[in-house]
Amino acid sequence: MYESMEAPNRFVMVETWENQEAIDHHNKNPQLLKLGQNLPEYSEKELVLTIADVIE
Repeated sequence: MYESMEAPNRFVMVETWENQEAIDHHNKNPQLLKLGQNLPEYSEKELVLTIADVIE
């Protein structure tokens, strides 16, 4: 997780996953689901999620 130097309180999280199955398993984690439900309490702005494929 990185915080922008130009825009304080703007964060970027970079994740690398082995495959889609690993992502799907992660996304079912109860703690992650609870965070997603409660995120509006911790953030003034709406979450922006960008997904990119990496080609090696």
